Amino acid sequence: MPLTKTGSLVIVLIIAGSAHAQSAPAAQIHKKEVSNQALIRLVTVDRFAFGGIGFSGLKSAGQADYETILSRPSGLAEFETIYLVGNPQAVAYALVGIHRLKWDRYLELAESLRDSKELVLTQRGCLVSVEPLAAIIRHIDSGLYMWQDSAVSSPRSASPSAVAAR
Repeated sequence: MPLTKTGSLVIVLIIAGSAHAQSAPAAQIHKKEVSNQALIRLVTVDRFAFGGIGFSGLKSAGQADYETILSRPSGLAEFETIYLVGNPQAVAYALVGIHRLKWDRYLELAESLRDSKELVLTQRGCLVSVEPLAAIIRHIDSGLYMWQDSAVSSPRSASPSAVAAR
């Protein structure tokens, strides 16, 4: 019987939790559980948003969790997990993270989704909309989210000519 994304997530979290419980002292387990909250939240994030959102222009909770995962040595593996088990918004964040950390892997994963009609709930400023995942991938390719990533100080374009040159 094939696993659903939710079933896969439960298995991943159970395995991760039991591995930590067997090998780490109680204080380390608690620290790992707290740090894994970003992964758990990002898997079910309600919207994909980079940059300031809402009336006050604050960073979205999803972007904060994305940046937490991006900063970790295990970031690539965590983004790959999110890609596999996350909702469409989570997949979009995972693709941005994989784009940052391992370009070739991003190209491999994005290729199968370039014609995807799966819808992603997005927010830019105060505007909430729904976009096909294929459009999000085109935005990632163009570098749209790179300059809004607070870990990046300047714009980066991944135009088709830049992609071909890699």
